[in-house]
Amino acid sequence: MATMTKTALMLTQKTSSERQQTWQIKQRAPAKKRKMLFPDIVKLRGVCGGSACIVRTRIPVWSVIEWQQMGCSTAKILKIYPTLTASDILSAENYYSHNITEIEREIQENREA
Repeated sequence: MATMTKTALMLTQKTSSERQQTWQIKQRAPAKKRKMLFPDIVKLRGVCGGSACIVRTRIPVWSVIEWQQMGCSTAKILKIYPTLTASDILSAENYYSHNITEIEREIQENREA
């Protein structure tokens, strides 16, 4: 509780942009263990609907996995998304293997949209 009070006080003394950035950092803090498991994957409110994305990009993990499920090779995915590296694709696969239900739900939601 004391930590949240300090955070709330700190937020009132900052600009809107600084408050949002501080809030995002505080929201991610409990996820340190997840961050160590998936350092190249981020989930930010307001970016790609909060879906897990490959760091430095706005490419959601579900999109990379869906391409793979449709039979695309890593080389083909790298041509589709030239900003990605083979390491990024491996990170997406790793995240998927630990979060299958989440990613499958997102794939299904985006197919229906």
